[in-house]
Amino acid sequence: MTMKSVDNGTIIKNGLKSSQEVILELGKVLVPVIFFVTFLEVSGILPIIAGSAEPLMNIFGLPGEAAMVLVIGNLTNVYGAIGAMLSIDITQQQLTVLSVMVTISHSLPTETAVVSKAGAQGRWVLIYRVIASLVFGFLVNLFLTI
Repeated sequence: MTMKSVDNGTIIKNGLKSSQEVILELGKVLVPVIFFVTFLEVSGILPIIAGSAEPLMNIFGLPGEAAMVLVIGNLTNVYGAIGAMLSIDITQQQLTVLSVMVTISHSLPTETAVVSKAGAQGRWVLIYRVIASLVFGFLVNLFLTI
């Protein structure tokens, strides 16, 4: 087995290029979501949504604003949810619960289409992921409160 000689300049150049691509991709999602959630908060719409969602979110130990994070994460992706999380004030426990829920059920339209195309019954995968997200969100909150 022969080892190739590696040029440090090439490694740095490739690393910077890859980093730039990742930053731009994340920025395409994070920046608009942060602006959107901030707009909803400043305009007074987020408190209305939060107030309506609060009874359901309390089951998971989350504030009403967390509903917006779940909706954004479920419709877009994990990075969209992260952007929304950055815009609300939550505790470490709430962050953990919310992260578990979003990790289980995110990008639902896209991933449901993919699993359907792969031959699975997308509707059932979607239902399973949403139920699993709710169950694990409840259980994680329960265990963290004990």
